[in-house]
Amino acid sequence: MRDKTTDYTGTLPVLAQCIAASQTSFRPVSLLIVQHIKKNTVEFIRLLKSAGFRDITVIGKSYSVDPDALKMMRKYAKVIVPTLAQLERVSYIGLVIKRVISSQPFLCFDLGGHFSKYFAQASSVPENLLGIIEETKNGIWFDELSDFKMPLLSVAESHIKKYGEACFVARAIIRNTENILINDFQESLAGKRILVFGYGMIGSELTSLLKEQARVSVYDIKSSLMVKARIQGFDVLSDLSSLGSFDVVIGVTGQYVLKHELTALKHNVVLVNGSTRKREFVFRTIASKIVREVQKDTHSAITFADGKKVRLLAHGYPVNFFRSESVPEYILDLLYAEIFLLGELLMAKKVPPGFYSIEKHFPRIEETVAHTWLFYWSK
Repeated sequence: MRDKTTDYTGTLPVLAQCIAASQTSFRPVSLLIVQHIKKNTVEFIRLLKSAGFRDITVIGKSYSVDPDALKMMRKYAKVIVPTLAQLERVSYIGLVIKRVISSQPFLCFDLGGHFSKYFAQASSVPENLLGIIEETKNGIWFDELSDFKMPLLSVAESHIKKYGEACFVARAIIRNTENILINDFQESLAGKRILVFGYGMIGSELTSLLKEQARVSVYDIKSSLMVKARIQGFDVLSDLSSLGSFDVVIGVTGQYVLKHELTALKHNVVLVNGSTRKREFVFRTIASKIVREVQKDTHSAITFADGKKVRLLAHGYPVNFFRSESVPEYILDLLYAEIFLLGELLMAKKVPPGFYSIEKHFPRIEETVAHTWLFYWSK
């Protein structure tokens, strides 16, 4: 698969090479994708369309829609942009499937576990569903031994994602946070006491970058990850009793981390969401204690009854997508190629129902993609 696709001059040469080398016919198949509507995802959809799918429907994440990218993407796919509340409802996916899928076979490429949650709760799985490919750890909410009635393949913890994407997401979180702090408050992260919630792929990258300019502490619900953070030189919290001592709190868990604890935060604390959903901080649980919320251009200023204020950057949405691309296409090329090759496996119907992670079950795909990527990009 090393030979270059001589007539391709776009931004995803590895994916283009995979498609050019493919012997699989996608013509009878429809494709459903949950994805960000950014300029660095348009070429992904265009190339998938060139692979021959019968039709493609993209369900966009409303908080990361770029209007120009939306216009371009609609040349190659039907694009639906539900509200965040709609997309969070498990039943919404069922409505979309009924609207766009008839009796033809279909694949699902997912970003956040929307399809897997729906089919796990559905009374039955359509016979024409070939399988699901999950892209993020937010979608890995189940036990690996769960009884799935369809193949569910995951690139969420692939080596490629760990080594490539997580690093750029962490950089984007810091970059966009600094931009807001400097431009709106004449502040920076330098010298701040920062608490990072979550020490997974992104959290560990984030703390490593932040330690050069700030004092960083870590909290994770997994004790094993807390051990890792401590060994790597970070302060770790055994509980949340010291929340009021931090200047900045960054959540990268993909879960609802702080609820009633929000009232214990420091006055003028900066809250940052670095996950892929509007989670991490749940203010509705303490709505009775909020006397004022002002929506600024780049953040929400929230005042409690005791006079304490918090600053919620990007209004609680993932800051790494705030008016910005998060990961460059030459990195996404790795991930997109993996997803496509897993899609070929599902098309071949050789994967039984169940959960399969690419790094554990299909390591040769990772090596093939990495080898091809080095051929293109290590010049």
